[in-house]
Amino acid sequence: MPTPSLQFLEPLSRKIAPSSLEAPARASGFLRRRSKKITPANFLLTCCLFALQSHCSLAGFAQLWALLHQQCLSKQAAHKRFSAAAVLFLQAVLQSVLASLVLPSSIPSALQGPFKRILVQDSTCLSLPPKLARLLPGAANQSNCRQAGLKIQATVDLLKNRFLAFQLTPFLVNDQKASPSILDSLQPCDLVVRDLGYLVLATLKQIAQKGAYFLSRLRHDITVLCPQSQLRLDLLERLRNSGPLWEGQVLLGPEKLPVRLVALRLPEATANERRRKARQNRDRRLNPSQQYLHLLGWNLFITNIPQSMLSACSVAELYSLRWRIEIVFKTWKSHFHLGQLTNVSAEQLLVVIFAKLIWICWFSVHWTHLVCQGAAISLLKLAQWWSKFAVALCLQRHKPNLATALSQILYFTRYEKRNRRRNFLELCARLG
Repeated sequence: MPTPSLQFLEPLSRKIAPSSLEAPARASGFLRRRSKKITPANFLLTCCLFALQSHCSLAGFAQLWALLHQQCLSKQAAHKRFSAAAVLFLQAVLQSVLASLVLPSSIPSALQGPFKRILVQDSTCLSLPPKLARLLPGAANQSNCRQAGLKIQATVDLLKNRFLAFQLTPFLVNDQKASPSILDSLQPCDLVVRDLGYLVLATLKQIAQKGAYFLSRLRHDITVLCPQSQLRLDLLERLRNSGPLWEGQVLLGPEKLPVRLVALRLPEATANERRRKARQNRDRRLNPSQQYLHLLGWNLFITNIPQSMLSACSVAELYSLRWRIEIVFKTWKSHFHLGQLTNVSAEQLLVVIFAKLIWICWFSVHWTHLVCQGAAISLLKLAQWWSKFAVALCLQRHKPNLATALSQILYFTRYEKRNRRRNFLELCARLG
């Protein structure tokens, strides 16, 4: 394996030029006059490292500031900086990072030919202090008391491991309402892979009209029509008379959306486990029918990718890449402490969240850089390393020994060899 470059071990402050921060800092009102103490660059670096901590308090921010910049800062001074202007400043920096802090190379994959990008969109939910319920309403508890909740919608290009967009909404904005948001950044030959929560037939139609592709599972309450007669198709009867795999062209719903339907029979043990969970669902409004329970014995996928581009068996393997974003969310919450939000004001909360997202963008570039140069690096293990040692690396007053740090990263964060389960990089390399 070639020796990866050391430049991506440098702190985030060296990746974003201080001169580029002055304009958004002034536009947001964060910087009104020339600051002698709290500069935009130092504030950004401190916020990002502060956001990696499991407990975020004003005292903790002041103490970290003193360690990083050799300046004492009071809690009151920190409180004044955690303002609405700081939120706007970090939001502008995040948008700039999304547009510029990327790599031109892609993760090695046979899918680079058929698809320009593979876009996966999903959301993760955060519980917030109850006092924020008016600003960010969540679900009501058993006492009909409104809770506070935040939902982060994330769209990532799997081939470049590049985040394209983040959207922060109240918890009550469900994924179906967010389904059309993917259309703004869609390009011809893109592939959109999302779960059932985003399945809106009108959106799928618009994706196809833009010259892009989609891949989703089929929701059982959607009507399936025969394309020739345009009459309702008895899908269960059709599958019963087939082997372990069936595929064909069908129409979906009132829109009569033409799709390719791929059905793969599941092992009996897996199917029975699905049925057990369906019967034990706590939502009393869901009363699974016998037809629904029988269909749980199949994986049902819908797509507009032609068979000449992707075989039926590869459809299921390609859809399994969607789980990558679940690993990404696990990384955020386990090692970047995204879910551990203390009882603070709305401005302090948003400063911490935007700082976490800026750090996450930089971290994803660092992981991609190593992978593109041949390192089989685990995302979770690399996140664990950085969460432990990022502050220590930035605190070194002299130039750190980056070569030593890199060799340690390559040793401690690589994937373990497993014969029965492929990691994400192995899945990407074999699909095509």
